[in-house]
Amino acid sequence: MAINILNEDVFNRISAGEVVERPASVVKELFENSIDAGAKNISIEISNGGLSEIIISDDGCGIESNDVEKAFMPHATSKIKNVEDLDNISSLGFRGEALASIASVSRVEMITKTKDEDFATKISLVGGKKEEKSSIGAFDGTTIIVRNLFFNTPARLKFLKKPKSEEGEITHLVSKLILANPEISVKYVVDGKIIYSTFGNGLKEALYVVYGKEAYDNLVKVEENSGELRIEGFIARPTYCKSNKTYETLFVNGRLVSNYMISSAILDALEGQIMKGKFPLFALNLTLPFEDVDVNVHPSKQEVKFSNPGRIYGFVSNAIFKALEGVSYVQEIKFNNVENLQKVEDKPQTIKDNTGASFKFLFDEKQTEDVLKDKPSQIVKSVFSFNEENIDFFPKTNALEEVEVEARENKIELSKQEELGTEIKDYTIVGTLFDTYIVLEQDDNVLLLDQHAGHERFLFDKIMQEVNNNQIISQNLFLPIKIKINEKEFNFLSENIDKFKNFGFTIALTNNEINVFSVPYLLSGMNIENFFASVLKDTETFVGKPISYINEKFTQLACKSAIKGGDKISESEIEALLNNFKNGDHVLLCPHGRPIVVEISKTELEKLFKRIV
Repeated sequence: MAINILNEDVFNRISAGEVVERPASVVKELFENSIDAGAKNISIEISNGGLSEIIISDDGCGIESNDVEKAFMPHATSKIKNVEDLDNISSLGFRGEALASIASVSRVEMITKTKDEDFATKISLVGGKKEEKSSIGAFDGTTIIVRNLFFNTPARLKFLKKPKSEEGEITHLVSKLILANPEISVKYVVDGKIIYSTFGNGLKEALYVVYGKEAYDNLVKVEENSGELRIEGFIARPTYCKSNKTYETLFVNGRLVSNYMISSAILDALEGQIMKGKFPLFALNLTLPFEDVDVNVHPSKQEVKFSNPGRIYGFVSNAIFKALEGVSYVQEIKFNNVENLQKVEDKPQTIKDNTGASFKFLFDEKQTEDVLKDKPSQIVKSVFSFNEENIDFFPKTNALEEVEVEARENKIELSKQEELGTEIKDYTIVGTLFDTYIVLEQDDNVLLLDQHAGHERFLFDKIMQEVNNNQIISQNLFLPIKIKINEKEFNFLSENIDKFKNFGFTIALTNNEINVFSVPYLLSGMNIENFFASVLKDTETFVGKPISYINEKFTQLACKSAIKGGDKISESEIEALLNNFKNGDHVLLCPHGRPIVVEISKTELEKLFKRIV
């Protein structure tokens, strides 16, 4: 069998298959190159889902004219010099394959200039081969234009999605890149239309731009240190959850990555606070020594491995749990104006400056006028990119920064929401609705409390407290309950009989039957057959899990014995239930993550009845 040494064309196309999977891969690689170049302003423009054209412009350090051609050679990089550098990688791009791979499957044009050079260098390549190199006038930084992606690899082109789907992939990626680099001003344009435009003023503002006002209102700050470990960022209240994982954003040492273990650690911290089948919204950066994380496990560098995964898991889970302690879970109901259901923050507003030029904004017109009424026209134009003149980046003078700060503060002021308390007190009981919701009057608000969810939360917390303190009280049954079991269930119960005992059950086993002699006192009214049927339904769930996990699952299943929706309860039972929530000791969510209390203000009701407009 003959051994062949692949030539550069073949090698680059193979490499392109690993690095350049689709247009979004090109955007990621080039954006990260801009970050590594120290850029503070980055512009991304795409056409036809990135298949026709991708333009990335930055104000980074640029590439010296003598090095421009080297940048497109295989394994060319400014990030590492020797093998030891691989153990301490801090830059985003380091493999030295991105530009060579991209150029090999497209038509590329680069214009780049360093601050020390008088002219910029322009180079053009087709299929990886240099076509032209010349000197031209340009600003400091680099612009790369990628056209006709995969024009010379039709097989790759055939397997891409439709342009609109590829555009969606890029838009999702750009949203993550914005969150990963909140101190950098980013503008993203699709087919001539601005999708995102950020000032680069921190993560919270970036989250506002990407996810909107409602998400912004629900953000909770996360910040925790433990030795050389640090995690910071934001997570949304569990009541503001999503139906998929696309709202989860994780960075490790500033690098956008995927890691199942950390996602699991966060979900573990939210156990009992988030509804089943729902996922949190978060943007978190985990910082740790570079030698403790391996980022070179996949060509796209999106997957990482940790040298001490157990410690990382516990640290992250604890940080999320601590951040959400004391957070309000009362949901506030606000009614839209029935004559205009479109929210003001989602509706572009128009304003004219003192020259008569019109500009569109994504926030309140009156607030904007108040901020800008005395400002010169050229400053107004320089602050905002939502205008008709298609202005890109502007010098940041002191005057500009002052106006930007004022504008941002007014914009964000619209999204501030008064924090609702975690306690239920100083109320008057009005009655019940549908034998399910307890109606309370509290100051100028109406509170609706789900009687089943509230009782379930009380039972859950009380039982977990007793179990954790080894103070569980059992109630003997007048006659033992007998339940038929099979061999697999018998084996499971035999192996875990002590765990049932710790939870307050006294049971005895025969080959095909379980006898239950006592149950936890707080759950003496439970349906025992249903409880054991639920536990035995999927015994694999408990295999290898710690006792704390098993106790929590037992409690969730057992709490089904709580007061049900539709049960008629007396005023004394209502008082007894409400007394449990007077001290703020309970999260106002049921153990499965559903809200317990919903609040409607008097103002919102008066809007509904047109008493006020």
